[in-house]
Amino acid sequence: MKKLAAGLSLAIVAFSASADMLTFEGIPFTNFPSNLNGYGLSNTAAFNPPGYGNLLWSANFNVLEAANYQARTGAPAGNGYTNGLVSGSYVATNGGAAPVSFEALTVDGLFNFTSVYMGAAWYDGLTVAVTGYRDGVQIYSTTTGPLGYTSALQVFDWVNVDKVSFVSLDTGTVIDNQSTYNHAFVMDNLSVSPVPAPESYALMLAGLGVVGSLARRRRANQA
Repeated sequence: MKKLAAGLSLAIVAFSASADMLTFEGIPFTNFPSNLNGYGLSNTAAFNPPGYGNLLWSANFNVLEAANYQARTGAPAGNGYTNGLVSGSYVATNGGAAPVSFEALTVDGLFNFTSVYMGAAWYDGLTVAVTGYRDGVQIYSTTTGPLGYTSALQVFDWVNVDKVSFVSLDTGTVIDNQSTYNHAFVMDNLSVSPVPAPESYALMLAGLGVVGSLARRRRANQA
């Protein structure tokens, strides 16, 4: 009985603290419209259930295959798409350097935004404004960078948000002096975790109460 109670207690801790690592791998890319900016994560029809990582992604939040990007596009060597990969073969980016965001699937959904690896696609020294919201109100804000062509871990530890936005700022030095490139960023290994609804906690606590009651009854019967 004690072991069961301990197990339920540990489950509560794990339930509230577990984080999902979104590596942008294993997505059914055959269902995506593709262009040089990658595959659009906003195409919710490609997912079952909708939303990669149980999140809604804005237009221009794209995924592309970093490993073959240079060969496929003829991009200059040393770009952030090629060098910004942390795991697997794919990275996320803000296509065309557009402002992008991801948010909770449900109206009352919340999540914790822990960390993400970020780098610059074309502009060494890029900075990105990152903002966290809850119910349309800004509760967190910071600027990442300066970012290089190799992705670096950015730690946020933001809790109870329902939306996070990213805006590339016009900073940095462009690769190979080619002014046609934009201020896009590269992203990989995004760490987020859902915030359980209050009723979920209530159910688990009720389970602990039942276990405690059974334990007391068992001790009384043995007395």
